[in-house]
Amino acid sequence: MRSQRPQTKSEQSAESYTSKLMEESKKNCDFCGKNYLNSTAEDSFGRLERTLSYTAANTFKYDHWHTLIVSRNHDTLHLTEDEIGDMFELAKEWFQKAYAIEQTYTCPEMIWDAMPKSGASQMHTHLQVSLGFDIYYGNIERIRQGARLYAQINNGRNYFNDYLYVHQALGLTIPIGNVHIIAHLTPIKDLEIMIVGEKLEKDFYKALHLIFRTFVDDLNEYSFSFGMHLPPMNESSSSGHELPVSCRLVFRNPVTNLRADMNGLDLYTSSVIGKDRYVLYRQLKEGITKRQN
Repeated sequence: MRSQRPQTKSEQSAESYTSKLMEESKKNCDFCGKNYLNSTAEDSFGRLERTLSYTAANTFKYDHWHTLIVSRNHDTLHLTEDEIGDMFELAKEWFQKAYAIEQTYTCPEMIWDAMPKSGASQMHTHLQVSLGFDIYYGNIERIRQGARLYAQINNGRNYFNDYLYVHQALGLTIPIGNVHIIAHLTPIKDLEIMIVGEKLEKDFYKALHLIFRTFVDDLNEYSFSFGMHLPPMNESSSSGHELPVSCRLVFRNPVTNLRADMNGLDLYTSSVIGKDRYVLYRQLKEGITKRQN
């Protein structure tokens, strides 16, 4: 019912608004071309660069180890699979560099916002990556501790494996190689999905690319927020780790919508979800299947 309530709408289409904003933001972009060499700083161990991406030290850090992974493609809504993968490969390299210097910083996390609707301060494609001191930030650490408690009271069962199994049983997962896309039952907002896997590798990048193309090209959604955590740097798959690689990705309300996509109900009671998870799953499945064939 809540999703059907009347709303004030903009006369401008989301596609034309987005295209215009993307083009205008290229004119004086700090990250485009060679501008970053003069407009951004380097980390203490220098700047890391790859063919399709580079690092830029964040002037306004929210942690001791915090940097930007910047794509050489300005348009965050139309990245190729290779461009997506290049950023994450560079992020992994940066985590290893930082961890080698200070091994008490073990908890890798990433944030990615696209378009002003999501809170992005720059239009140009960039990830915020950080390495936390021994623990993850609030929401992720709560899940980590909850998973430990779950194992204690369930004869050592892995919470994340069981979480995936439940969604597989309900028919809400889409396998992409060794990773799974999940239209999960506890989203923060209508268009949130998850991707989980043991490693951050090519199947993850393929899954992300398929998701972006489905949401942007088929569903006309042009703004998203993304959060990802990797297992602790001092754990390995050979020794066994509790956490998988996991990301949550939510597409925000239409970018031209004058109303915010969160209100008092969401902030102070519980999330209000107006989209059936099976409807979202079917839309994702259809978009992904036609791009794989």
